[in-house]
Amino acid sequence: MPFVGSIINLFGSKKTTIMGTLLFHFLLPLIFVMPNIYLLWFYLFLIGISVTVMDISMNSQGIEVERKLKTSVMSSLHAFFSIGNVVGALIGGLFIGLGFTPEIHFFIISIVFLPVSIFAFKFLRIDHHVNSKKILKDQKTKTFQLPPKNMWIIGLIALIAVIGEMMVGDWGSIYIIAHTNVESHIAAFGYAIFALFMTVGRLSGDKLSNRFSNEKIVQVFAIIGSAGILLVILTDNLAIMLVGFGLLGIGMSILIPIVFKVGGNKNEHEIGSGIAGIAIFAYGAGIIEPFFIGQIATFFSLQIAFLFVAIAILLIFFLSKSLRLEKPVIN
Repeated sequence: MPFVGSIINLFGSKKTTIMGTLLFHFLLPLIFVMPNIYLLWFYLFLIGISVTVMDISMNSQGIEVERKLKTSVMSSLHAFFSIGNVVGALIGGLFIGLGFTPEIHFFIISIVFLPVSIFAFKFLRIDHHVNSKKILKDQKTKTFQLPPKNMWIIGLIALIAVIGEMMVGDWGSIYIIAHTNVESHIAAFGYAIFALFMTVGRLSGDKLSNRFSNEKIVQVFAIIGSAGILLVILTDNLAIMLVGFGLLGIGMSILIPIVFKVGGNKNEHEIGSGIAGIAIFAYGAGIIEPFFIGQIATFFSLQIAFLFVAIAILLIFFLSKSLRLEKPVIN
């Protein structure tokens, strides 16, 4: 993550998006041919690189599109990520129900969506600000860049938001099965509902961003997300749980698009570095979340772990002042 911002600044987010996407498609089906744990670790390291490059590059593209259109679109672009989550959850549940092995599942997904990705490449926008020679001569530009201190609070918001998102994907189905005794392919609907409502929230996010301040939007959505978790842990009824996951999806929907937008606009000519700085915190959630929730669940219960996440999300309410934008830079 600390390197990818400089890579995007040098080569442009269009080229790096293509590179990361193709690498991911190539690597995805290979997980099942790793002969030992050590090569599996190295494989996962490469997958992490491909996802990082792809993710930050696509968000940089989003900033470029916003500057071109002179209006907010980041939340709508992130909605397509959520649509992918909905489709992925439904396909996963379907494949489990049909008895498909994970090997077949991964191979089908990689092959089917490769031509879709290649088709999308031609629509990527060439970065207006990329000038490799100029950047190479700029003594202030560093290959390894950590986020500046003025972005740490924004990064903390990103970290909490991603923990809230990952919690549903990693633990939501486990929680549903434990408290309702439904089968695994039914429990997958918890994440599908979460992702569906996150999509709805993100599709409305740009209209909200054009009317209200980032601070107010984040405050309201943080309360909704926290309330959603509380609804999940206070019942053993599947239908009410799904409503809670839906509210959590709405609450989490616009947080990441907003913090990425703020980070990307910190420096007009280094969009990739700004987004990468925020993403260091966001991806840090991937390291913290499994251990954090797993340990609390081990010593107490998964309900208590979910409660801690609800409290953390509510903390965003008080951190939201750091998102007083700083309107997007428009060229």
